[in-house]
Amino acid sequence: MRRKVLAIFLLVAISLTFFTVLNLDREPHYLVRSLSEWFAIYSKHVEGDASDSKTRAAEASEAIRNIGTNALPILLKRIQYESSPSRDKIAGFIEKFPKVLWDNRLIRGFFNDRSAQSAENASVVFLILRSEASPAVPKLTALMLQTNSPEIARRATYCLAAVGTEGLPSLLTALANPQLPCCEPAAFCLSIGPPFDFGTNAAIAIPLLAKLVSNTNENLAVSAIKAIGRLHMEPQVAVPALTNALYSTSLTLRREAAESLGRFGNQASCAVPALRAALTDSSRGVRAVATNAILEIAPEAL
Repeated sequence: MRRKVLAIFLLVAISLTFFTVLNLDREPHYLVRSLSEWFAIYSKHVEGDASDSKTRAAEASEAIRNIGTNALPILLKRIQYESSPSRDKIAGFIEKFPKVLWDNRLIRGFFNDRSAQSAENASVVFLILRSEASPAVPKLTALMLQTNSPEIARRATYCLAAVGTEGLPSLLTALANPQLPCCEPAAFCLSIGPPFDFGTNAAIAIPLLAKLVSNTNENLAVSAIKAIGRLHMEPQVAVPALTNALYSTSLTLRREAAESLGRFGNQASCAVPALRAALTDSSRGVRAVATNAILEIAPEAL
């Protein structure tokens, strides 16, 4: 009986090993390492300050770029992973108990969703490949426009932003449809600057972002305001939209609008009266940001 159990155990172990090897073989390789192995090296060293870490990270990113478009099929597959709602609910339920009961390696390991992490890692690889991943834009766009999976739509939007100018038209489609889950992440990607780079082509996004400033979804409106400020283009369209936001009932919108106006410098001179009115705002934070904005735009107005 014991031999039979041992034989079954060995058979299962061999099968699992074979399955793992088979899965690894599906990954593209460069030199002796797979895509995942190169990414593991990259993620380990990319934040390091030491010269050796920078060298290793650069070596890994170069290896991933050498893999190039061969990586796209598996990356597109991985970003389509959806976490289990039941698993998330159980994890959320357990976290309501005292931390001492669940904060240990065993329980955390059980709820650690490695596939979800793999999906996020795949998104970052697009940022390494950048424009070389442009053949994936049509598929990414289709995934971005999904309405039944906000999680996948968010990842696809991030990947399109990572591609750069070739992915910008798809992001514009997202911005034009605020009812879709992809709209907010598209505005967010435009708001954070590096590592995303769209160059002067991003100017065509300003009219769409200006419309989103008044959206009832505050998170979306905030992302649009931040994006306008970061891009500081098309002031004839951007400045009026930001000026209107200074009169919002939302403290956050008023503060972000004042800060973004300051980024336009003297191009936002027509907003000075509204900014001066903001100096009497009920929020100290808004008053402070409005003061700084006037100093950037027209210091003599103070």
